[in-house]
Amino acid sequence: MRTTRPTTQRCTTLYNASNARADLTGSMVSTNFAYGRPDGTVGSVDDAYFAVLYVAAESLSRGVLSGSASSDSLRNRKGLAGYEWDPSTSKYHVRNRVLDPETGRWTRRNPLGYVEGASLYQYVSSAAMLMTDPTGLPGGVPGAVAQSTWPPSVPPRDQECCDRAVDEGLDDGSWGGVICCGRRKVACSWYPLNPLDCDGTTAGCDRANELIDYCIRVHEQFHKDDVSCDDPECQGLDVCRPPFLPGRDPDTEECSSNCKELSCLWGIRTHCNDLPTQADIDSCNEQIEDLAGGTCDNIDGYCGQGNPPSSCRRAYQEFCQ
Repeated sequence: MRTTRPTTQRCTTLYNASNARADLTGSMVSTNFAYGRPDGTVGSVDDAYFAVLYVAAESLSRGVLSGSASSDSLRNRKGLAGYEWDPSTSKYHVRNRVLDPETGRWTRRNPLGYVEGASLYQYVSSAAMLMTDPTGLPGGVPGAVAQSTWPPSVPPRDQECCDRAVDEGLDDGSWGGVICCGRRKVACSWYPLNPLDCDGTTAGCDRANELIDYCIRVHEQFHKDDVSCDDPECQGLDVCRPPFLPGRDPDTEECSSNCKELSCLWGIRTHCNDLPTQADIDSCNEQIEDLAGGTCDNIDGYCGQGNPPSSCRRAYQEFCQ
């Protein structure tokens, strides 16, 4: 038999407070049922309770949330990208799967199968600085954008900066680079300005170019730590392309970033399968493989012939051997 819970004063007055956000508690007595529960009024009791919370709060860092300071804390479990933090396991619950922040991998297989490449445990195509995965199912996406919008679009503010860099000749004919725009680092891809020739179908070539453009941005994202907007070459300029920091070995850094790019190309090919015809799918894959051939050459040049980093060894075996 279906029953109805009796309505209480606490429930009926919850949103009657002058400022619902400031309505924190109905009592300062920790054993009182109203302790830590909104009561519909805002007054000195709420002020005192906030002071307790403020003192109990901890500065945030990995694995440290405001809920871990004491029984008087905010009891907050929301962590990275809004994922639910479980202090008992030190892992994040993300709807359909559990994320291990120490290894940067899912603890469970992707229930959708091989939709992101050969790894069922990979988190956001190994590009956690660029993306989140709010469902634990598709490839990484910014915020809650659906998988059908893959690859994620460039934020308009960043695209404007990258376009300005081209207008000032900072692209120098390259496919990508890190620029400083208003003293803010931006990873740019200029691949769409000069893509590889493609002999396949229009839909397949266009799709491949979108995916390649994204992987070049992944490559450049890993160069952000290699440059500084305080470089003398950037002084007085709103848009500039700074050189590598002193002490950074270009070969080592390019070895690593090309490895990330190759892994991205390897995993992202699955999105060619979104196309309507087999001819489109084949064209998309062929274009990506052509681009990957150049990335293989870069890895051999920067890392040593046949000596890729372990993080992209499987992609290297697929594309380069």
